[in-house]
Amino acid sequence: CACGRPHRGEKDHTAWADSVAEKCNTLLTSGNADDAISFLDSAYAIMPDAGPGDRWRKYRVEMNFFKNYRYDPARCSSYLDSMSEVLKGKEDRYRYEYCQTLFARAGFLQSRQQYTRAIQYYYDGSNFARAGRDTGSMADFNNSIGLMYYCQQRYGKALPFFRQALADDSSCVGCNTFYYRFRLPQSIFNNIALSFERAGKPDSAVFY
Repeated sequence: CACGRPHRGEKDHTAWADSVAEKCNTLLTSGNADDAISFLDSAYAIMPDAGPGDRWRKYRVEMNFFKNYRYDPARCSSYLDSMSEVLKGKEDRYRYEYCQTLFARAGFLQSRQQYTRAIQYYYDGSNFARAGRDTGSMADFNNSIGLMYYCQQRYGKALPFFRQALADDSSCVGCNTFYYRFRLPQSIFNNIALSFERAGKPDSAVFY
């Protein structure tokens, strides 16, 4: 029966898929990138009924691999397409995954210096998150839009997005992780400070 075509189920195994992705990310960040992909392939080979969310997590690890560890823009874009395709028609069911897909696409375009297209994806993600009252994702998107304008040296344009990101993060009810409670707000405070510094307003920079 191992020679048969695997059945693509609709039921997710989220805890399993998250643990596999976490293991892969640990291998990637510890300098064992090739081992991470081998582990990923082996893990999914024994889960033939992986659901849409499970497959999305697999594609995200592979996209990250070809974006940050074995730079290959074509393959990175291909996995981004796969992340979008597996969620097609299921965006409301997988709101978090859909937001993260838009976020990843924007980040990829930003790395290619395609800023106009990247900003559009950031806006689309922010609007989708706002419609679902996902203030955590809204904070991520607004912070990223601010960073985009910062990279373009448009510091006055960046500041409102950083401030909005800070407000979104502080009002997020379900964001009780270390990332949303410390890392992200600390990052945003620094981003605001740097924007004021570059805009020639040192007093405001010191305050933030």
